[in-house]
Amino acid sequence: MATRLTKRAIEVRFPDGPSVDLIVGLTRKDAPGLWIPNLNSGSWDASIPGDTELLTAEPKSLRVARARAIRLAKAWNKQPTQPGLCSFNLEALALAAVESGMGTGSSP
Repeated sequence: MATRLTKRAIEVRFPDGPSVDLIVGLTRKDAPGLWIPNLNSGSWDASIPGDTELLTAEPKSLRVARARAIRLAKAWNKQPTQPGLCSFNLEALALAAVESGMGTGSSP
């Protein structure tokens, strides 16, 4: 198992297996959403309320298709030495482009 710090998380990589991003989020006192770390600047950024609800909304088939598309895009994005897109951009693209009835060609 290997770990490294990314802009917002601790990435944990398992040998011959998946990687997991662990992110600390602190509840904002006077506004909706969370404070999330920005390790590049040494500060905290306000999250955009509703992101999680959009990605986890019904129907289940759409949620699963988006999750698979995001995982594929993130794996592709890590192939170059310098990733072209950040995780947030990949998730935003999936929200905009993946629609009900689409699939990734993988089995359920």
